[in-house]
Amino acid sequence: MNVKIALTKKLKSNPTTDDLEKLNEQLYIVNIALTRLWQEMGSYELAQDLLLSMTNKDRDDSEEILCSTSGDLDTDLALARLWRLMGKNELAERLLLNMSGKRPNASEEELCQPWGHHAVDLIRALLWKKIGKFKLAERLLLNMSNKTPINMRRYFARPAGIMKLIWPWCGTGSWWANISWLKDCCLT
Repeated sequence: MNVKIALTKKLKSNPTTDDLEKLNEQLYIVNIALTRLWQEMGSYELAQDLLLSMTNKDRDDSEEILCSTSGDLDTDLALARLWRLMGKNELAERLLLNMSGKRPNASEEELCQPWGHHAVDLIRALLWKKIGKFKLAERLLLNMSNKTPINMRRYFARPAGIMKLIWPWCGTGSWWANISWLKDCCLT
């Protein structure tokens, strides 16, 4: 909070357009860092209120408004991640689907088509895994890697796309164990 106060005082002492833009960038970074800190401290309500205020939303808004995208990918991902931590999986899933341009009542075929932004698609797959929607998670990951479930062992022996970069670093075990690093970077 002291950083935010110092940045605000600096702006008031010498308000220029450049300073305002720099202050907004710095406050944004501070706000995201502050929400991460509050999450680690278990202060989920404070983190949620800050993220919602960053997206011009209020906790009392309807689910439709809460789950609408703000236009800022990082803030929306932070909010989806927070809701997952809070056990608000339905809100997290709906926000991730809205970010991907998908409707919750869409067909399985449509839901499992990758959006093209790997972070959003991977977080969606991991959320589906967490809430027991294993078939959707598997199908989305297969679609992301351009693979089919036919002869999986042969196909999974060769990495595709992003997996080519991390495959040597993956441990042994199940498919989900091999991408456990995603949990650390995207969901915790």
